[in-house]
Amino acid sequence: MRGVISRKEDITLYQSGSYMNDSGSSILRAYQEFQKVSPEALLCVIHDEMESKLGAVKVRLTGKGKGHNGIRSCIKSLGTEDFARMAIGIDRPDSRESSIVTRWVLGKFTVEEKRTLEQESLMKMIAVLEKLQES
Repeated sequence: MRGVISRKEDITLYQSGSYMNDSGSSILRAYQEFQKVSPEALLCVIHDEMESKLGAVKVRLTGKGKGHNGIRSCIKSLGTEDFARMAIGIDRPDSRESSIVTRWVLGKFTVEEKRTLEQESLMKMIAVLEKLQES
């Protein structure tokens, strides 16, 4: 399936080909395909979170989009708020001006930021996925 970036044991990572804000329909299609093979498949949407410190990892099992357009898109397409989501902190720019926030969210991480994510977030993310898989 296009978008599959990793398959290991019972975890499949899928990256939508669209921007996060419009990813709901492609995530729905991918999830439906995975359910054909594994009806008990669990969906966990991984997304950025400006309201959290760079590298912070937070998990929610259900809930509203809380201002995140990508999560809103997923809720709309899936027809439910009942799916896991893992938020990865990216900090927030000092300005709240729309164009600055957009550049911040769509911008590339610096080498130092990538290092922080790899050293502080990656193992937490793996642990969360494994815990979700067990439940």
